[in-house]
Amino acid sequence: MKVIALNADDEPIRARRNVNPNKMIVFLLTAAAVIGCTILRFGKNGTMPENNNDNRELFTWGSQFKDYNCVHERWNHLTKMPKNTYLCSTSNSYVLGVSKYGNFVWKDLSTGEKKVFYKNSSNQNNPYFWITLDGKFQMIGDNGQILWEKKPGNYKNIGYHICITGFACPYIHLHSDGVCVLNWIDATSGGWIAKNMKNLYSL
Repeated sequence: MKVIALNADDEPIRARRNVNPNKMIVFLLTAAAVIGCTILRFGKNGTMPENNNDNRELFTWGSQFKDYNCVHERWNHLTKMPKNTYLCSTSNSYVLGVSKYGNFVWKDLSTGEKKVFYKNSSNQNNPYFWITLDGKFQMIGDNGQILWEKKPGNYKNIGYHICITGFACPYIHLHSDGVCVLNWIDATSGGWIAKNMKNLYSL
């Protein structure tokens, strides 16, 4: 008895001729590589205006940062940033973080310029900085009290979205020119928004 393979429309599947198995393997591997690179480049939601270097092992900080506990150049929302923890630019000499004294500061290590956004005047032992889900900047005290808070202007459309691998919006990013921005996805349009934190929070 001769067995005939049928397709979804119950039509006979005709044998293909001159199919080189080696060429087929190369084709499949190439297609897989293209798809993989596309996912890494654009992220799960297909929007990727930033560099997707979220692996700390990829970062190298120069000797100018030796006195700072550099952890990354980005920081997620609802993630505690304790004392002596800094975002450090991957080039040049900028840091943003919580000092060993519990102050929330930005510094240009090349010029010595320093901005103190919050000063731990109440001598909290273990204060930390974090970003709320709706984009507020807060310093939290030993007993969970809000010591300092800054709202992101009049923006009401900030909320959770998957943005890039390892970082969900909203999150902050310290750029190589020292500018730190808050990134989020507009809940209405779905567009990517990045705002300079100095202007957004009137710092």
